[in-house]
Amino acid sequence: VWVRRAREAGARVVDLSSDLRVSAPGASSEAAVYGLPELHRDRIAGSELVANPGCYPTAALLALAPLLRRRLVGGPVIINAASGVTGAGRSPKRELLFAEVVEDFRAYAVGNVHRHLAELRDQADGISVGSGPELVFTPHLLPVKRGILETIYVPLVEPFSGEPVEIWVEDFGEEPFIDVLRNGMPSLSDVVGTNRVAIGVTVVAGVTAPMLILTASIDNLMKGAAGQAVQNMNLMMGIPETAGLPC
Repeated sequence: VWVRRAREAGARVVDLSSDLRVSAPGASSEAAVYGLPELHRDRIAGSELVANPGCYPTAALLALAPLLRRRLVGGPVIINAASGVTGAGRSPKRELLFAEVVEDFRAYAVGNVHRHLAELRDQADGISVGSGPELVFTPHLLPVKRGILETIYVPLVEPFSGEPVEIWVEDFGEEPFIDVLRNGMPSLSDVVGTNRVAIGVTVVAGVTAPMLILTASIDNLMKGAAGQAVQNMNLMMGIPETAGLPC
């Protein structure tokens, strides 16, 4: 309702709800652009309506995009994602009270039933220019206030001949909000309070088929929500993309 009213009034809109994130078959030219700037920057800049991505998909899609673009994924992708309690919204629930969360760690929405999965599949198909890989997505609740860390297991169609991390450097090396780590793995402390995504790439040893483990961390309230909305707004308004955002 609010998006329609804003558009009827002539306003350009960045929508933070999940309503417009998944492409509808036969969508018109008025359909929302998916607001992941590192993948859709030019389309966002010229758009009147942008769907701000979900927090879990933001980290997963940026980690997977270089492989999906090159069609290097050789089988189902497993995404284990852990988020701080602010990712669960503001509704008062007993299981989200500090005394219930602290010194605990648990999975939820197990069995590919999380609401972000449709968004992940839709965008993975688009990046792959066709049918993307099967995805198995399991979120977990971390006993921290904010931050997301995702561990992603990716089978490959063939082994890399060089250092795999170089394709992430090639795709994202100039991005102001993406840190590709050549050494080490990302942590929450790398990104909390910033609009950055930190990505690590590791070759799996001791397996018969080639596989990578990708790790990605973001602040779910910044790059996973409000920070990315500001980034999209900056692009739409033609001002510096990093304006007002902590790098």
